Amino acid sequence: MTTSPIDTTITESTTNPADRRPGLLQTMSAFTAVLFSGLFAGFLTTVLVFETSLRGYGAAVYTQVRLIELQHLDDLATALLLPGILAAAALTLASIRHRGSRRWLALTGLLLLITVLAISASVNLPINDAQQSWSVVAPPVDWSHVRDRWQLAHAARTTIAGLALRVADSGRYGPAESAGSLVNGLPCQCAEFNTHQEIHSCSSPRMGGCWPPSTAGTPTTSGRSTICSSSRRRPTADRKLRKRLPHMPLPQERTFRFGVALRAATSRRDWIEKCRTAEDIGYDTIAVIDHLGMPAPFPALMLAAEATERARLGTYVLNANFYNPTLIAREAATTDQFIDGRLELGLGTGHTKEEFDAAGLAYPTGAARVDHLERMVSELQRHFLRLRH
Repeated sequence: MTTSPIDTTITESTTNPADRRPGLLQTMSAFTAVLFSGLFAGFLTTVLVFETSLRGYGAAVYTQVRLIELQHLDDLATALLLPGILAAAALTLASIRHRGSRRWLALTGLLLLITVLAISASVNLPINDAQQSWSVVAPPVDWSHVRDRWQLAHAARTTIAGLALRVADSGRYGPAESAGSLVNGLPCQCAEFNTHQEIHSCSSPRMGGCWPPSTAGTPTTSGRSTICSSSRRRPTADRKLRKRLPHMPLPQERTFRFGVALRAATSRRDWIEKCRTAEDIGYDTIAVIDHLGMPAPFPALMLAAEATERARLGTYVLNANFYNPTLIAREAATTDQFIDGRLELGLGTGHTKEEFDAAGLAYPTGAARVDHLERMVSELQRHFLRLRH
């Protein structure tokens, strides 16, 4: 085993987003399944509440109300349940065909709706047929027993229908969520942006950066420059990103690379040796961590550029809320110019309150930090687009 000043581990590989995007059939099936499942679950819940309120009345009142119910409610239940089952079946087939990460949820939702249909056919519908011959004047002797059986079965199918709705709502996001790359097994939640206006996929559900929490010498699949979101991505996330950042292309496939993040150095010579060792080992990128108590990112990158020839150099990741967007755009552009275009600017919202306190800065809310990160990305785009033209 070869040893070096840099401890290393292996990262996970990436996947191709284009292979996992949902088609029109899957999107429409998901919408229809959720729509009719929701309407059916709401209908059953309303009937359950109404039926429960009848338990305080006698046989004559219950029979009269049930005869009125039976005139229309069965037809309405059928009109809602059957389209829901068909849409759930179409969603399941489409999810399996596209190998969506939540295809089993779609299948579970379909099976739950089929279970509701089975309960209705075996218990509720036979009782409904029998009750149509009941007389308000002379209800059957066992009317309360029949009522209890019907209401118990109805409570069961109401609960199952609610679960089916919840499962259908969760399962419809599967393919898009699994579209990104992986780093250390974490799903893609980010977009990447560099000084040459290239956008790619990267990874992390973590608000504070696109790579997992750093340790000394932790390698990453490095990005151009990385901009992360603060929550799990869904199909609407790309549309929101497009609306807020109209110049940013959608994620594309990228070449797999290895990168290393350097935490600190005892001297100038030590830092140069670490950077040269990383490049000699074969790492494609060298990244600098942005935390108080560690080297300032941009001077460290300038020195790394003097010590290396091939490796790209980046931040892992820059705490956007420590900086003014306009000034950081100037810093990034100047650094990129002086290191011959090798800069890869990783951005994050910042997540360590103690560092804000130590810097004498207010610690904003999560939403405010993400908003500031968005403004910084927009300013970087405008700045580099001006340089490019």
